Amino acid sequence: MKTICIPSCTFLLALIVSSAAALVGCGSGTTPPGPNSVFGFVETDIHFDFLIWEEGLAVLFVDNLTDEHSSSGHSSTSDPVHHHTGWARSKEGYEYRWAIRTSDGRTAEIEINNVGHDVAKGTVFVISHEGEEIAVEQLDLDLSNLSSVSDCQSFIAENRTTITFPGDKPDRP
Repeated sequence: MKTICIPSCTFLLALIVSSAAALVGCGSGTTPPGPNSVFGFVETDIHFDFLIWEEGLAVLFVDNLTDEHSSSGHSSTSDPVHHHTGWARSKEGYEYRWAIRTSDGRTAEIEINNVGHDVAKGTVFVISHEGEEIAVEQLDLDLSNLSSVSDCQSFIAENRTTITFPGDKPDRP
């Protein structure tokens, strides 16, 4: 008796063609750019997250919530937008969350606690808590010379008359 393999061969051929089509579809997109990031402390009670894209976007979050911080991002060829999110929490349990979405690494949508912020108005965000209140101040400062932890620490220290928090001493230099 002779066995004919037509149904198996047809299935195999269909599998090869659909796999090839899937691979071509996956390869047609581009992955949106993601940032380099650095983070650290300036003083024992001031933390920062700095994200910089090779394409030119730079965003600095500075806060006085010192208990926990986290951030992560993801990009894929199936989504034209890079998503980067983060959060911070105080020892008392107060927190804020932020999100950055960019497709080109030059412009972005930024939200802090679900409130949108226009990047044209600045990309330095000073987030503070005093009691139960979380306050966000947006500043337009030049971040073009920053790339490392020490750059950020120096920048924040040099701008402490502009980057202020509740409880700062009025005579702070």
